[in-house]
Formats: sequence, C-alpha cells, structure tokens
Amino acid sequence: MVKLSEISMSDIDSPEKCRAYTVSVIECDRSGWTQARFFGQAGFRVIAVNTNPHNSRMIEKKQKTEAAKKDGMDLSSDSDIREATSRSDIIIITIQSPIVKKRPDYSIMEKVCREVGMGLRRKSLVLFMSTTGPGVVEGRMKEIVEKASGLTAGEDFWLACSHPTLHAGEDPDEASSLWRVVGATDSTSLKAATIIVKKINRGEIIKVRDIKTAEVINLVSIAKREADLAFASELARVCEKLGVDLLEVIEATNKDRRINIPFPNPASSSWENFYHLSEESENAGSDLRLLRQIKKINDENTDRILRMTRDALKTCKKTMRRAKISILGVSGHRDVKKNPREKISEITELLRKKVRTVSVYDPFFSKTELCKLGYEAEKLWKAVEGTDCILILTRHSKFRRLNLKRIKLLARKNPAIVDFARVIDPVKAENHGFVYRGLGRGIITK
Repeated sequence: MVKLSEISMSDIDSPEKCRAYTVSVIECDRSGWTQARFFGQAGFRVIAVNTNPHNSRMIEKKQKTEAAKKDGMDLSSDSDIREATSRSDIIIITIQSPIVKKRPDYSIMEKVCREVGMGLRRKSLVLFMSTTGPGVVEGRMKEIVEKASGLTAGEDFWLACSHPTLHAGEDPDEASSLWRVVGATDSTSLKAATIIVKKINRGEIIKVRDIKTAEVINLVSIAKREADLAFASELARVCEKLGVDLLEVIEATNKDRRINIPFPNPASSSWENFYHLSEESENAGSDLRLLRQIKKINDENTDRILRMTRDALKTCKKTMRRAKISILGVSGHRDVKKNPREKISEITELLRKKVRTVSVYDPFFSKTELCKLGYEAEKLWKAVEGTDCILILTRHSKFRRLNLKRIKLLARKNPAIVDFARVIDPVKAENHGFVYRGLGRGIITK
C-alpha cells in the first residue's frame, strides 16, 4: 500500500488497489450513506460508523439490498468511532450540526473529533464532509483532534474538507457527477484529499488554498440557492395577482441556459446553514445585510401558507376554526424518507392552534414513526376522510397519482386543495369539485 502522502491516481486505478485502503464514514445518515456507497463502489474497504441506532438499522437494511450486493461492496458497520478510526487510513466526518437558538451547536462534532483523535493513526487522512462555519475545522476541530491524538495536522496526519454539492430533492446517485471543492491545511493534505475525492467523483474538482475558503464556498452556494428561492417566491406573488401561471413562466424562462429560476416551495426552505455563516461573520464584525433580507422574505412564507389555506376555506364558505386540514407530505426531501424540515414542523404547529383537526400522511413514514415525531398521523384514506382542506407540502411522485374522485367522496362537502408542491392539475382538481389554490397559480376559476 502506497502512503497517502505519496499517492497518485495510478495507485487506486482499480478496485483491487483501492481495497488496500480502509475508509471510515462517520455518521452514516442519508448524506453519509451516499459517500459510503461511492467509496464502496470504487473498491475501498468501508466501515459505516454509527452511534445513532436508527442510522445503524438503516445501514443494515441497505447492506442487504440488491444494489449493495450487485456493487460487491466491502462494507462493514461499527458503533465505536475510536475503534473504527484505529483501523482506517481515511476518516470521513459527515456530522451535520444542529442549530440551537439561531447558533450552530458543534458539541456533537467536537465529541466525534475527540474520539477520532483517540484512535487516529499516523499518516491518516481526516476528511470533513460536514457543513461548518468558516474557520471551524481549522480552528476548534483541528485543535481537538491534535490534542486527543498527540499528532500535528500537516505533519503527522492529513486534514482536509470537501463538501458534497447534493441539494434537497436531488437524486443521490447523481451526486458523483457534481462539482466538488477541496480545501486543506497544507499541500500534502490537499494532494491526498484531491486524489481520493476524484476517485469517487466524476465532476470537476476545484482546489482552493485552505479549508476556510472551502467552507465559505459551500455556504455561499447554499445562500445563493436561498436567494433564488426568495426571488421565485416574490415572482409567485406577482403571477397570482396578474392571473398568470408561475410554472409556465419558469419553464419558458429557463429555456435560456443563463437563467435558472427554481420553483419555490415555502415549506421546503431551509435556513439552518445561514447560521453557520452568520455566526462567524458577526465574530469578524461583518453584517450579512442582503442575506438577512432574503431570509426575511423566505420566513414570511409560513404566513403565506396560512393565508392561502384560509382563503381556500373562505371560498368553500368554511372557517379555519371548524376545519379539518389534511397535510400530505412532511418529509424533508421528495420521494425519500427524511426527517421534516423545521419549516414544515412550524406550519403544522401553527395550524393546530387555528383549526379543529390536523391530520398528517406521508408515504415514506409509518403512522407510528410520524406519531413519534409529534404528528397526528393516519393512513392516506383515513387522513382525508371528513377533510375540509388538503394541504400538499412535499412533492412526492405518489401524490401526482392521487385518486381525486375517491378523495372527494371521503371529504366533507365543498373541499379545497392547497397545493404548494405543484403535483395536482388545477383544472382536474376543479373538475372533480375541489376549490384549488396553488403557489403562483393564477389560472384558478373559483
């Protein structure tokens, strides 16, 4: 096995050569599992490390899938970070830090780094694939690893970061073709990390001078998506007022490849990563004025959902207070099982205070799982039984095939559909007797 400090692409140009290296991926949630798969498919020995029992069960199930068997991956699992690290040449840290009181809480990541340091071998590569504020990895995380290991980054082990550019709703299998940024503490770490990332990624690899720069690039790309969503949300308001269909506007405008307007969904906007950037910016004495305004626009979307729901019920000659609302789709991503975003939870909680009943259904969660998350969950047909308004928040493909005729029979008289996921044809909904409201849909007739 060639040392990572001297590695080249020719040293890992076959699965047999890759098998000489062991990779630990910590923790294997959705993003972590995607990276573990890429390394496994390339031929590396992979240890999926999970301290979360739910993630461990998920990995066990995925190991038994036909895809994993077909890939022939050398994949094992472990719950002991220190033990797995001591057997690994490459350690991938995929921890996503929660936001507590508008500040990122790095305590879990710090604990992981301490355990990694306790098991770290000389000349290993520690590669962060977590979203962090600028300077966090080269500051407190590096310090924790060095103190726990007694080793020095850039001399005794290699330290770098490379954030996967996988966005909400994108197919994880397409992630390997997207561009990636790699930043490191020193030239040797940068070279080793670039070669390793290039092995699992077909897209362009962009090398930058340090980890802090890579952290900023990751956060800026996220902020730009939120800015695009804010613009699209404002455009939706205009289209609704002018009687124009936003979907038609966006599809036609995006024919120009220089323009890429996303379709907004007020329930899917996620600002957790804004706080990673804002905290470090404030520490540096800089105020993110434009981003704060963009965040304000996207935050107003919660009220917008409530107003549109109230308007639909009013058209049905019903009041919010006496209504039953059926929420379809709470997963954080379409067509996958992902814990609900904060915005969806916020919407659900607000509705509970304003309506008679809120019932929730998501095809990727069992009733028991949704109840544990705090939702009043039901099977689909039970959820829509006696409903006054169906509120669609997640763009699951299954919702495109909803049997509107049957739902109309189960619902109360004069039901409404409020579609923020653009999965229902407005004309079809109205033909079945629903009052329809949709984001940016100016073509409704009732």
